[in-house]
Amino acid sequence: MNNTLWYLTRSTGIVATALMLFALAWGFFFSARETGSRRRPAWWLDLHNGVGGLAMIFTGMHLVTALAAKMGVRVLSVFVPGTARTQTAAVTWGVLAFYGVALAVFTSWPKRLFKRPTWRA
Repeated sequence: MNNTLWYLTRSTGIVATALMLFALAWGFFFSARETGSRRRPAWWLDLHNGVGGLAMIFTGMHLVTALAAKMGVRVLSVFVPGTARTQTAAVTWGVLAFYGVALAVFTSWPKRLFKRPTWRA
């Protein structure tokens, strides 16, 4: 196993996690601001979307480097929890976290199709 790929895999995973947590916290903070009558600045939403996009990019880099490093991670184990050859718990946790992020991203896109009361319901 290449040490550079090992470090790159770990570092992209850590950065992706930090970016996801920041985007999540910023989203909660952003949504709490709209309870008042003030209009929110557009950059709040842009920052939330931008950080979320960066998190997805780093997650993709993490997956690619994990596959390239030959650490016992196969394409099947990226999508099916519990099928990794080594470190099954860690890879399973990563797959479940990936599904959680994908669920949050892909369920928020239809928000633009509905009016606000319908989306809130």
